[in-house]
Amino acid sequence: MKIKIIRLISVLLVIVGVGLYVYGIVVNGDKPTDNLVRTILLLFSGLSVMAKTMPRRMSVKQYAAAYGKELGDAFSIDLKKRENLLGAIRLYDEGKYAAAMKMLESLKMDARTRDEIYAVWLFTALCQTGLGLNEAAIATYQEAIQKGAVSSLLYSNLGARYAAAGDGGAAAKAYAKAIEMDENNALAHNNFANLLLQIGEYDLAADAAMSAVEINPEQYQAWTVLAIVAAVKHDDELQKEFFQKAVRYGQQEEALRAAINHYINLA
Repeated sequence: MKIKIIRLISVLLVIVGVGLYVYGIVVNGDKPTDNLVRTILLLFSGLSVMAKTMPRRMSVKQYAAAYGKELGDAFSIDLKKRENLLGAIRLYDEGKYAAAMKMLESLKMDARTRDEIYAVWLFTALCQTGLGLNEAAIATYQEAIQKGAVSSLLYSNLGARYAAAGDGGAAAKAYAKAIEMDENNALAHNNFANLLLQIGEYDLAADAAMSAVEINPEQYQAWTVLAIVAAVKHDDELQKEFFQKAVRYGQQEEALRAAINHYINLA
C-alpha cells in the first residue's frame, strides 16, 4: 500500500509539472522557456521516484546463484544453452509459464547429462503446475525419473501432484521416497503430514509434522497440522501453543480457525 501511494504521488508530480507548464503558456502567455527548468525538475523528480518503486528484473546471473542446487552443471560447457535455461527459469519465476515452457522445450533435445535433464524436466513440470496442468506435470516428473534424474525435491513435488489428483497412495509413496533420499527435507515431511491429516491418520500426521518443524522451526504449515490435530484431540493447551506458532511464522489466523473447525466437524 505504501509503495502504491508513493507511485501515485510521483504520477501526480509529472501531471502537475506538465499541467503548470501548459497553463502558463496557454493562459498566462508565458514563453516556452519561462518555466522550463521548473517543469523539467518536477518531471525528473516524479519519474525518478516512479523508477525507484518499480520492481527490478533479476539478472540471469542472480538466477544462477538462486537456483544453483537445481541447475548443477547443466549446459556448463555450452554457455548459450545455459543462458537460455536461465532465461526460462526467470520467465517461470515471473509467472510467464507458457513462454518458459517454450524455451525449455527447445532445450530437451540437447539435454544429455543428469543435471541437464533434471533442470529442464523439473522446471517444465513446475511451469505445467503453474498452468494447472496437473496430469502433464505428473507425466513430466515420471519421465525425469525414468531418465534417472531424481532428487528429494522432485519426489516431493510429484507427491503433491498425486495428492492434487486424488491419488493418496501414489502421493504417500512419492513422499516416502523424498524423505528416503533426504531426511532433512522439511517440505516432504510437511506434505506427508498434510496427506495423513486429510485421510484421518492424526497421530501419524502429527509425527510427520513434528519431524518437519524439528528440521525447520519456521515451517508454519506443519505447525498448522499440529494445531489441527491437537484441536481434534481436544488438547487445548497444545492447540493454543501450536496455533500461536503457526500464526507467528506466517499462517493466517482466520484460515487456521476455519481449518480447525472443518476437521473438528469431520472428526
